[in-house]
Amino acid sequence: MGTNPNFPSNLDIRPNAQEIVTAESGSDRKFDASAQEEAIREYGIAGRVWEAAYAMKAYLSPSSMNLTYDPPFRSASEPGPSRIIELGSGTGIIAAQLAQQLHSGCDLVVATDLPEVCPLLEKNLCHWIAHPTTTDARSAVLVRPLAWGDRDDALAIHSELHTKTNLLSKAVLTHIVCSDLVSSPSPHIPRRHAGFDTVLYNEWDFDRPRSFLNVVYFPELLAPLLRSLIDLTSPPFASLDNTATQPAVVISYKIRSLAKETAFWSAFGLWFTFEPVLEAAKASPASGPDWRRFGASSGGEMFIFVGRRRPESLAWIVPENDEDLLGGVGAWGTNSRKGDGTFESLLLMNVDLDD
Repeated sequence: MGTNPNFPSNLDIRPNAQEIVTAESGSDRKFDASAQEEAIREYGIAGRVWEAAYAMKAYLSPSSMNLTYDPPFRSASEPGPSRIIELGSGTGIIAAQLAQQLHSGCDLVVATDLPEVCPLLEKNLCHWIAHPTTTDARSAVLVRPLAWGDRDDALAIHSELHTKTNLLSKAVLTHIVCSDLVSSPSPHIPRRHAGFDTVLYNEWDFDRPRSFLNVVYFPELLAPLLRSLIDLTSPPFASLDNTATQPAVVISYKIRSLAKETAFWSAFGLWFTFEPVLEAAKASPASGPDWRRFGASSGGEMFIFVGRRRPESLAWIVPENDEDLLGGVGAWGTNSRKGDGTFESLLLMNVDLDD
């Protein structure tokens, strides 16, 4: 048996004691410091709630923070049910938050991670787990394995959702969520298929030394992450004929190493348009909102981005080589190496409407 990817060499992490704000205290106990300590012992990296997950949680719960966000996670004008896939669900804290807010019997969250992490998700999300023949109104969550870059895992989820004969059938994907993605590559999965183990794409704490944290940064995982995002926004998940139905890609991200992370955003921007979420205190009708970038008040290292697939990119050939994918090969229909400057422009402008 190979080494468990959730227990890289010299791993030394502690529970995150940041306050969890939610209306359901019973759910909180599944993710508090005590629960994390137990989960870390059994599941390693996946057992910790990383900082960027709290940012995503705040974005999903604006009423609890007395804030309003632009764009919101979901607007009242959006028709139809929500069908959400979370990548790197880890402890399940974000999937639980989503499940509490969804409409019973029609909305669905698919929480995903490496196979060895799925038991932790099933344990923490048992209250909302959807069973094949259930009509239980609480059933809002599926737990399924999905390693980043593994198209077979993604297609298995699509096949399941489109062959069921119950209330979960014909699920059209509306959101892809990423938060708290920290992991090492699985030794029994080819590098192209290894995935960050705990992200809704969120905490990238790979190489900054801390007294309580020792996690190794694996830049080879950036391409598999992008590959999964491309897979989940391509047929059969998305239609070539109706690009208006493309799912929103919601990424919570904390800057750790710009030198390593910028390559991902440079390639991501070729395939997706994206913008930062703005926040404002709820104002009286007589006054307008005072918008600023989400995360600006916490030192500027935290972002939430909302992106959508570029319609023209659906005709592009996705390169098999990870280095080529991050280098922009295939984007804009050419084999030249290229990049998108959206992320760097946002950093230069600071995207803070207070200024």
